[in-house]
Amino acid sequence: MKIEIMFVQEYYQLAGRPKIVVDLPEGSTVKDALERIPEAVKERVFNEDGSVRPPTDIIVNGRSIAFLSGLDTKLKDGDRIIVSPRPLFVV
Repeated sequence: MKIEIMFVQEYYQLAGRPKIVVDLPEGSTVKDALERIPEAVKERVFNEDGSVRPPTDIIVNGRSIAFLSGLDTKLKDGDRIIVSPRPLFVV
């Protein structure tokens, strides 16, 4: 399945591009998708224990993973993830 990962604000600069598209097997999670982002972004997004570093916000289809199942949120083909260094309000 194809998942689009978009980078905003300084994460865009670190990634060197506004988005990437990753191909993942069915049943993959947000964590699986984020393992594919550039290392420079990963270093800013995750703490050493693998948790998301505040105030980073990760949005799946307009909803923060804080209100879903966190990094274990299951993805489906065509989902869009936004990775932001600050909370976003998506309307």
